[in-house]
Amino acid sequence: MSVGVQNYITKVENLGRKITLNDHSEWEVYYLDAIKSSLWLPTSRVVVRPKRELDSWKVLTNAIYPYTTIIEHINSGKMVGAKRLT
Repeated sequence: MSVGVQNYITKVENLGRKITLNDHSEWEVYYLDAIKSSLWLPTSRVVVRPKRELDSWKVLTNAIYPYTTIIEHINSGKMVGAKRLT
């Protein structure tokens, strides 16, 4: 998995809580963000990148919000917090 490189979704499972990408990486999506990722379709293009301080869309502390990676949907611009499973 290359950070910052476009990938595409191959599978969305568990009501958006788990995403598999074309590079076979599997990601757990933060449960409050799963409402967004549950609407994403296979073949949707995404970019995986580290969360930055400037990502003001999440203001929770890391103790409450431990996900340090962002998956951004290219077409919609929607972002979800995620952590890599495999």
